This record gives sequence, C-alpha cells and structure tokens, in this order.
Amino acid sequence: MTKFGSAFLDSIKNRFSNKEEMVDTIGKALFLNKNSVYRRLRGDTDFTFEEVCTLAQATGISLDQFIQKQNNVVSCTHRLYDKNDNALEAFLTDTLHTFRKTVHLKNIKLFYSSKGLPFFIFLNSPKLLAFKLFVWEVGSWNAEKIHEYKFNTDWLNERHLEMANEIYQCYGNIPSYEIWSKTILESTFEQINYLRSVGCLDDTQLVVEILQELNEVLLEAKKLTDTGKKMWGSQASAFQLYQSELFNSTNNVFYVESNELSFVSWTFCDPDYVMSQDPALCNRASLWLKNLIHQSNGITNHSLKNRNEFFSYLSKQIELEIQKYEY
Repeated sequence: MTKFGSAFLDSIKNRFSNKEEMVDTIGKALFLNKNSVYRRLRGDTDFTFEEVCTLAQATGISLDQFIQKQNNVVSCTHRLYDKNDNALEAFLTDTLHTFRKTVHLKNIKLFYSSKGLPFFIFLNSPKLLAFKLFVWEVGSWNAEKIHEYKFNTDWLNERHLEMANEIYQCYGNIPSYEIWSKTILESTFEQINYLRSVGCLDDTQLVVEILQELNEVLLEAKKLTDTGKKMWGSQASAFQLYQSELFNSTNNVFYVESNELSFVSWTFCDPDYVMSQDPALCNRASLWLKNLIHQSNGITNHSLKNRNEFFSYLSKQIELEIQKYEY
C-alpha cells in the first residue's frame, strides 16, 4: 500500500467507532461485498482513484490534507451569496443541508461564539426571523431593494418558514455550547434604527412587535439555561451558555466536532461564510473556543445569580428600546 493509501485508510478508520460499521459504510459507498472491502483494508488491493474520491465524499474526509504539505496553507470552501443566487432561498437551503448532514453524527457537539443574537435561536420567531433576513437582503444580497422596498413580515413564504423550522428542529437535537455577551442585542437595535432612518420601516407598531418577539426569544433562552436542555425535537440535548466580554467583536465562529468528522465555519461579509474540515483549523477553533469558555461566566444550571443578572440586563435593554416607540 502506498504512503497516501495508508494515510487515507487511517483517516477512514478514525471516522468509525467499530469495524463492522466501517466495513458496511465502505461496501455501500463503493458497491462492494465484504470480502472486497476487507482486501482493501488489509492492503491486498489498493483503492482506485475513483474509490478514494467517492469515500472521501461519503465520509467527509478532505483530500487536501494528504496533498498540501505547507503548514501555513489550509483548504477551505466558501459560500458567497448575491441577488443572482436568489440568496434568501440559497442561504436557507445551504443551512438546512448542513444541519441535515450533521445532526446524526455520533457524539456531536456544537460550539458557537456569536457577536450578535445567534441565528438559530430565533428561527421559530416569524417576525424577528423575517426582519433579520430582510437586513441581510438589503445589506448584503440585494442592496437596490433598500430604495424601493419597505419591510413587512409577509416577504417570507411558507417554504422559507418550513425550512427555518426544520433547521430549528435539527439545532434542537444537537448539544450546543454557546458564548454570548451583553452586547448581543446592539446590532438588532442599530438595524432597526437604520431601516427607520432610510424609510424601510415606518410601522412603529411593527417595530414594537419585533422587539417584543425578541424579548420572548430571550425568555425562552433563559428557560433553556434553567434546565441546561433544549426541550424540543426528538430528544433533550444539552444547552450550555457562557457569558464573555473578551471577544465580543469577533466574527461568529461555528465549530462542530464528532466521532466521524469535525468542521469549523466563520462569517465572511456576514452572512457569507467560509468553512473548513482542515485538522489544523479545527484544532485551533476547538482550543480557542474551549479556552474562551474556561474564562467565561457560566450561565446554565447552577449559576442562578449569573443567569438572572445576564438576562435581566438584556430584557432591560429591550424594555428601554420599546419605550422609545410607545406613546
């Protein structure tokens, strides 16, 4: 077996907790019987180039790690949206595809550091979701609309809401360890103020409803921290929240680790993103996020004082914003 073949086979073996599952997965991916699979695993028969490519795709292995030898060069993919993509549809489709692919990974954990209110937390809040996606539409995807379009909650159709709900359900089934700061609401307030100043959001009552829904989202988040569990979806998955003010200006970092694969994603010209399965980047993301957690205030379960202070502060900020629009 070649040095490449040996390294590739080691990577495949690391994806599985038992040999039987690995043999079954390889056999199904390559349409091989068990004897043929075992010959390849023993090195009696080499994987063909086509088989390597097929297995890499099936198991989430990046072949660049075996080809690229420079320590300071890694392989990434990116998703850049524009109006020609039907960006809203493409963004929701891509996000749903990622969650469908990862939700069933073994011993999966999601680590997330967010400078603003996390996207996943308001997927089940129609007005707030519509508002946030509209901000991306006129800010990143289709800037011309800001001159011709006033925001209303009807611009999301039934399919968009269904996709958002499925993403929300998947998120509910993934244990997550999230880092928020006291500044997570500031971008939402600034976005409301800006859209009002340029004439895209004239309806004061709608502004109040968006802010009220924002408060409801936070109340639901607080309930999650009371129990340390996401109580929806097919199972109760862990929800651990940490408060940190160290890096509240850092781009959103989304890191998934599991027995089968790990990947890291970060925002690039929000909401565009860059993603990589490169081990060096994944290890760096894991170390950075876990160090940040270590230096943060725990909000979940046992930290009643920290939890109450944190959410009371955020709710007060929303209350003050609402007062600006109520007469």
